[in-house]
Amino acid sequence: MDTTIKHNGIVERIKDGIIYVKITQHSACAECQASAMCTASEKKEKIIEIATPANETFREKEEVLVCGKSSLGLLAVVYAFIVPVFLIVSALILTQQSTESETTAAIVGVITLAIYYYVLYLLRNNLKKKFIFSIEKLNQ
Repeated sequence: MDTTIKHNGIVERIKDGIIYVKITQHSACAECQASAMCTASEKKEKIIEIATPANETFREKEEVLVCGKSSLGLLAVVYAFIVPVFLIVSALILTQQSTESETTAAIVGVITLAIYYYVLYLLRNNLKKKFIFSIEKLNQ
């Protein structure tokens, strides 16, 4: 069973059938009373692109609920962290064994990582088709 992740957000702008929603992502300790004094607490603002639903209209500055499947979060972790770690470790080990140079292995590892993220950048439109979010009105 796939659970849904929901975040409150504010419609930033609407352009060409795309709604741009700003969400604020809080770290786990953001709710702590000492978070204002602590440097470990963290808040990040992100813009999510969502295709405009056919049956509803939204306005700029409107509060909305952004919904996504939790499996999308796991897939994002795989693409962003697990695959790159596997690639960089593999590149380091293979280069180290074949050249016996740690410097060369490090350079090949960094280049491998750069190529991987560049390929992800080139495939961003395909990835947008996989990572689909929905939007709901907060006050209905």
